[in-house]
Amino acid sequence: MTRPRRLLAHDIFFPLACLWAAAVVPLWLALLGGRLAPPAWPAAPLWHAHEMLLGFAGATMAGFLVTRAPPAHILLLAGLWGLARIAFWIPSPFAALLLLPFPALLAGLVAPPFLEASKKPNNLAFGGIPIGLLLLEGLFVLGATGAWSGLLEPVTWTLVYLVSTLLMLMGGRIIRAATAGLVRKRGGRFDAGIDLRREAFSLVLFLLAILARLLSLPPATAGLALTGTGLLTGWRLGRWFAPELRRAPELWALHLGYAWLAAGLIPLGLAGMVPAIAAVDVVHATMIGGLGTLAFTVMARTAAQRSGRGFEAAARIARCAPLLSLAALMRLGAAWFPQLAGPALAISGFLWSLAFLLLAAFLLAQRRPMLRADRNRSSSRRP
Repeated sequence: MTRPRRLLAHDIFFPLACLWAAAVVPLWLALLGGRLAPPAWPAAPLWHAHEMLLGFAGATMAGFLVTRAPPAHILLLAGLWGLARIAFWIPSPFAALLLLPFPALLAGLVAPPFLEASKKPNNLAFGGIPIGLLLLEGLFVLGATGAWSGLLEPVTWTLVYLVSTLLMLMGGRIIRAATAGLVRKRGGRFDAGIDLRREAFSLVLFLLAILARLLSLPPATAGLALTGTGLLTGWRLGRWFAPELRRAPELWALHLGYAWLAAGLIPLGLAGMVPAIAAVDVVHATMIGGLGTLAFTVMARTAAQRSGRGFEAAARIARCAPLLSLAALMRLGAAWFPQLAGPALAISGFLWSLAFLLLAAFLLAQRRPMLRADRNRSSSRRP
């Protein structure tokens, strides 16, 4: 007897991530334009940053890393995620406490399996990052409730570094393995390994940047660490290039996102050493180009693979990933050409939302055949 396919975390969290990504940027633009009342707390820019990192990136992380939870836990996690999204609009600073249950349950579901099964120190980071996310959210709550308001900005920047750490690790592992598989499948040779030494060095640099920001060390400390990580990330990506990529959109889109991550970390680091560079502007290269493109492509590939259609099914939607590169360029252009900031921000937001609405439609299309198959299996067992 064939059992119906049970609910998996990505079935819920990937569409949630896409729909929230498509909604949160227009909401932010409406706030900027005064067409929407700001959240009850904290300052609107911190809300925007938090919702990109804990809302969008948090949902993507849950869909990818939660692999063994029963359906009841997945539904509870989704409910807690939704509760955290409305917490900012409740007119009480103590509503910030509603932010904690989601990262707490996420860490409880993700960290133990990784920490127990990891045989190499580098792999422990996949269990440690959700714990770090919970700790940083706890500090954010302390700041939001007024207990330690000075924490809000450094904690938000530290969240940027932590999410970038996960992108560096996860993206690097997926890209190297997938590129090697493609090249070998087509009769070529691909000898570039994970390169654990440089990956470990990148982890150390990220940890230095995180500690420097939290402990209010001189900005140049975090700046040097981030610049070094960006250079290492770009060097590793260069080793993974293969001519075969041009025929695999679902793979070159991953390379594109990783290139944005590397390219964004370098100026973000330089912003800590060169006053003329504004970190609040250049961070969008890492977040829109890096986080956006990598999350977009990983969600498409993962959903296609787990639906049984294979990675090739993700090729068509992966061709839409450059929309996020254009969105990143337009957002950077809004900072470089202030006289065009209004139209540039609007175009950037439109391209970002369009990309994730297209991805949401793709994800739901992957789900429909599985639902039909489940119904067919159920009906075949009826007398």
